[in-house]
Amino acid sequence: MAMDSYQFAKSMIQQAEEFGAYMDEHILSEWNPEMDQAQNRSLMETQAWREFYLGVPTVAREIDQLPDEDADIKVLLARQLAEELLHWKVCAERAEELGGNGDLQAYKPSPEDQAMYKITFLPEYWEIAASLQIFGETILIHTFRKMVEVLDERSAIVVRDEMLVHEGTHVRNGRLILERHAKTDKMQDAIREIGQKKCDRVRNAYPCLLYTSDAA
Repeated sequence: MAMDSYQFAKSMIQQAEEFGAYMDEHILSEWNPEMDQAQNRSLMETQAWREFYLGVPTVAREIDQLPDEDADIKVLLARQLAEELLHWKVCAERAEELGGNGDLQAYKPSPEDQAMYKITFLPEYWEIAASLQIFGETILIHTFRKMVEVLDERSAIVVRDEMLVHEGTHVRNGRLILERHAKTDKMQDAIREIGQKKCDRVRNAYPCLLYTSDAA
């Protein structure tokens, strides 16, 4: 028998939060605490690509697929779409300030980028909500907090003031979608599987931050 959809959505957020805590202890703690300019630049180029390709077409698909009776959620998603575009813009601009290239067409996605895209840009809006907002954004809160600690001062301000501040509302958007639509055993089982796959991809999402430039 399927769980109550509200309780199910909350349980998935809790599962994502638990994985975020695991990331804090076992993965993010291994990030280089003294980033050099090359690492800061690489991170901003990577994050610009991910903010656009993981955040923009996915949310646009959610807006397109949600039924008309979810107009209130569509309004919230339209705001998220604007915020995802802002995240892409500020990361690209910061990459250029650090001597990098903010042009999306110039960036060559890594295997980690491609794996993240594959598990996020899914066929159905409720699958996207599970991968992007429930698991992705919940875990990203932990990642962004760590970025604020280890990036250069200007990059840290960009992440804190222009990106991290939006993530909680993005998680809520996903919760609303699952609460209204994830009401069958089949959907809930699929969402659990998506969550596990997303965690597996996130685990190795930022290998460039594990090493100093001398060791790379």
